[in-house]
Amino acid sequence: MTMETMLRITEKDKNLNSFYYNIIKIKMPYKKEKVELDGEEFMIKKGALKRSLGVPQSYTFTKTELEKLKKIEVGKEFTFKGKKKKMTELLKKRVTLGLTLMKK
Repeated sequence: MTMETMLRITEKDKNLNSFYYNIIKIKMPYKKEKVELDGEEFMIKKGALKRSLGVPQSYTFTKTELEKLKKIEVGKEFTFKGKKKKMTELLKKRVTLGLTLMKK
């Protein structure tokens, strides 16, 4: 069992004398972290950008990668590390925040 997923076994049918089990894959919840930027403190979801792009939590982004991602328009499809993704408003905000936090 990995840290990103855990398994939960649920009982499918109690009416029959036999038990059927359904294994459901559940993602672990995001951990929140306090970040200070220009004197303001706010909470962010740790690893949200990595999860959105489908890279492992141990991955480290470079500034140039994030700058290329920031140039992609909302609604356009792109490939990142061999995975096809679609740029959403939320993903664009996460990329922008990542760049801003890199600069500080």
